[in-house]
Amino acid sequence: MKDKLISLIAGTCDWQKTVNANYIGECEDRLYKLEQLLPRGSGIDSGCNIDVPKSSSAKVIIYFSYHHMDEWGGYDGWTDYKLIVTPKLWNDFDLRIVGKDRNFVKDYLYEVFNYALKEEVEL
Repeated sequence: MKDKLISLIAGTCDWQKTVNANYIGECEDRLYKLEQLLPRGSGIDSGCNIDVPKSSSAKVIIYFSYHHMDEWGGYDGWTDYKLIVTPKLWNDFDLRIVGKDRNFVKDYLYEVFNYALKEEVEL
């Protein structure tokens, strides 16, 4: 059964808080697989980390860094970000990215995460 990536992340974070010892390994494996489906590359070069203890179906928190480039195509430092995803009515969500908007990169990041989190995936 396919579902939106953000729904699977939120549901698995809820599950992780209630799962018994017999299934904790399965839950952790699922969270790892979900993290691998989050954006990586194109500046998000160190991947994304879900803050499982602070995430639930009411709010998902994802940490990531962006690797900036200068006008000559050379790498020019990193900026750390915190993405906060909150649900809206009708199976949608709001995104808020916390961190410096160096070179107006946040517009790009909103686009990338909005697309990725709406993707239909199957585990």
